[in-house]
Amino acid sequence: MSNGESRVNVPDVCANLNEWGRWRNLLIRRQWLIERPAVQGIRTDLRLRDDEFAKLPSKAQYKGATELWKALMKFVVSESLENPADFCFSFGERMNGKFNQAEIDVAVKHRGIAAVDKVSYKFFSRQRKEVEKNIEELASQLPVCEWWVSLVGCASGGLGKIIAETGDLSNYANPDKLKKRLGLSVMKGRAPSTWVRAGGLTKEEWVELGYCPRRRSVMYTIGASIIFVKSPDNRFRLMYEREKEKKIKQKEGDEDWPKGRLDLHARRYMEQQLLIELWARWNGVWKEKGEVLECV
Repeated sequence: MSNGESRVNVPDVCANLNEWGRWRNLLIRRQWLIERPAVQGIRTDLRLRDDEFAKLPSKAQYKGATELWKALMKFVVSESLENPADFCFSFGERMNGKFNQAEIDVAVKHRGIAAVDKVSYKFFSRQRKEVEKNIEELASQLPVCEWWVSLVGCASGGLGKIIAETGDLSNYANPDKLKKRLGLSVMKGRAPSTWVRAGGLTKEEWVELGYCPRRRSVMYTIGASIIFVKSPDNRFRLMYEREKEKKIKQKEGDEDWPKGRLDLHARRYMEQQLLIELWARWNGVWKEKGEVLECV
């Protein structure tokens, strides 16, 4: 980053972002420790009470149990806990047929735990909002923030979360190292998430890959917010669409890629290009060449 761009002490801002980022990760972990056991308990009860639910794939079961848990957390209040019949009727009426009787019965059983969990979960949610507000304010001080927020679908909070996970981008010798830090590198031609599902890497290869699902989720969320906005000014979404079309043409006549795989490939490519430009602008080594950015 050139010396004349800003009087902001960038290393100090990055250090503060890193500290707030660690606190945010701790709060997310605490929320997860509330949600995960609750969802698992609901899932177990649903499998015992509902034969159709028990036949669903594991992923669909977790999705259904999570939806019921979220609905229960929104609905439950201390005054409605005493009488199970009243709670059952009120919950069923409020949900307007969204859940079947077995699901409502499970909600009744878990209402007491949900009431306790809701207090803690809301506390951590408020704390997390305050932390993320601080991250946004700090990120807005960075010289690249003006460029970042000019991108369709990007806000200062997203930039702050990236720097909270990576630190000062001037410490990265090239954008490939930044992509690796945020889970966007590949190993043997495959994305890390593929190796997580399929297995096959040695311990040394996992260390070399340096994959962290939490850091990967930061870029995934940013990429999703970009793709969500359909606009002719959204050049990174256009980049995503072009890469998708390109891969479809390359695969014509060969084994077709599933739609989800095409989406993930194009999304990963777009996120990689975003990080390349971010790194280049941060370090003052970028130039524009049509729609393609090149590092000097």
